[in-house]
Amino acid sequence: MRKLLILTISILVCFMCVSYASAQKGKIAFVRDGNIWVMNADGSKQERITSSGLCSNPTWSPDGKKIAFSVQAKKDYYESAANIWVMDLNSRTATKLTKGQKDSNDSPSWSPDGKWIAFVNIPPLSPNIDYVEVPGWVEIIAPSGRKRQKVIEGCPGGSISWSPGSDKLALVMYSGEASELWSLSISGSSRKLYEEVEEDEYGNLYFDEIFNTKWSKDGKQIYFGEHKFRGRGSTIALLSGISLSNKQVKILLRLPDGSMNFDLSPDEKHIVYSKKKMDTEMEEIWLLNITEPSNPQKIADNAGQPAWQPVFK
Repeated sequence: MRKLLILTISILVCFMCVSYASAQKGKIAFVRDGNIWVMNADGSKQERITSSGLCSNPTWSPDGKKIAFSVQAKKDYYESAANIWVMDLNSRTATKLTKGQKDSNDSPSWSPDGKWIAFVNIPPLSPNIDYVEVPGWVEIIAPSGRKRQKVIEGCPGGSISWSPGSDKLALVMYSGEASELWSLSISGSSRKLYEEVEEDEYGNLYFDEIFNTKWSKDGKQIYFGEHKFRGRGSTIALLSGISLSNKQVKILLRLPDGSMNFDLSPDEKHIVYSKKKMDTEMEEIWLLNITEPSNPQKIADNAGQPAWQPVFK
C-alpha cells in the first residue's frame, strides 16, 4: 500500500510539472552557440533561425512576427564591430539595419508601438580598456533604417527596455564599479532611479550589479534583476520592482544563484531566465510562476538571453 501511495504521488508530481510547462503560451527567442533560436514557451519545438555563430540579444517586434538581434563581424570581441539585424520569421529573410564599421551596436530593444528599435552604441574596445570606461551612447532607429537619432551620449549602457507608451527607456548605466538604473525620455531628459552600495564588516564597499530591466505593462514600475552583495564575496540574485512614483523598491522573488538575463510573459505571471550551471560557463533557461516560485522548470540546455514573444500566438 505504501509503495502504491509513493508511486501515485510521484506520477502526480510529474503530471503537475508537465502540465505547468505545457500550459505556457507564445514563443521564446534565445541564444545558443552564437545563434538565435526560437521555441515554444514550454521548451518544445526548438528551431535555429540564424547560422553565423556571432549573434546575441534577440528582441521581438510588438506583433511577434520579427526579431531584431546583434551580430558581430568577427569572433574576436575587441576587433569586431557589431550591427543590428532584423529577421522576418515568415520569410526567414534577415536585413542589416545598422552599418557600423568600427563601433558596436548592441542590446537592441523594440518599442511597443513598433516605430523604433533602441540600442547601445559602443566605440571600439581593446583588452586594456574596460567596457565601463568607454563613453558610449544610446540611439533609436526606425525598423526601416530611414530614421535614426541619439537619445543620450557619454554613457556606458547595458540592458534597455521601453515604457508601454514608447516614449521612455529604462537603461542600466555603468559608472566605475557601480551599475545604475536610469529612466530616459527619447526627447533627451533623464533621471537616476536606483543604485545600491553595500559595505562589509571591514569597511569595503561593494556595488550591487543590475543585469536586466523590464518595464511593467501598466507603466507604473520597472522590474530589474540584481546580483545583491551579501558579505564575504557572496551575492544573491533577485527580481525586484521599483515604483516610478516614489522610487520604492520591492523584492518580488529570489532567483537561483547564477541567474542572469530574464524576461516576463505578456501577462506578467511568469518569468523566463537563464542561469549558469554550477562550476561551468554553460547556461540553461528556466521558467517560473512568479506567484508560485517553488517549482521552476528547465526548458532549454546550453541556452541564454531569453526573450518572450510580446503577444500570445
